[in-house]
Amino acid sequence: MSFQILTINPGSTSTKIAIFEDEKEIFSKTLRHTAEELSPYATVASQFQFRKNIILSELQQAGWDIHGFHAIVGRGGLVKPIESGIYEVNDALAHDLEYPVMGEHASNLGGLIARDIVREMHNGTKAYIADPVVVDELDPAFRSPCPFQGIYFPCFESESHCTNLCTGSREKIRRNEPDRRPYGRWSLGRCTLLRTCRRCQ
Repeated sequence: MSFQILTINPGSTSTKIAIFEDEKEIFSKTLRHTAEELSPYATVASQFQFRKNIILSELQQAGWDIHGFHAIVGRGGLVKPIESGIYEVNDALAHDLEYPVMGEHASNLGGLIARDIVREMHNGTKAYIADPVVVDELDPAFRSPCPFQGIYFPCFESESHCTNLCTGSREKIRRNEPDRRPYGRWSLGRCTLLRTCRRCQ
């Protein structure tokens, strides 16, 4: 039996949705939000219902029944630093997305919207986030101030676009070394270029 997954990726001026059947993308749509549409909302969190409604409306217009999804995955937001991976949205995670400890960002809405939709389905479907932007897998050497020629540099905080970085790295490995070392045993140099500058480890 095939497995259908709805993915939700809220950005600052758009919400991207896609449907996968196992690993194959079978539907995708980018929903653009104008400045006028977003202007009534003082915070990102207050956009929750607006974004959820347009997602459900788009799915309905495209002929998709939400009850047919086996999982709904939102883009991971600014939660407390965790390892990369897939996490079920439980009460603690939902709290950190709604009242972000690491800052406010549209990606925080991904897991919240996913959770709210599955609650309306009443069929045991789970909501998840994947590779949030606060993934912390730094080497222990970066955990404490380090001396260099008599100067102490501060420790680093981990914040990166992990979804993009990990996906790109896994695809690179798949293409070049499909039958060799697993992803976790590679040393890769990665960076991401954003609309705004951000440090990325």
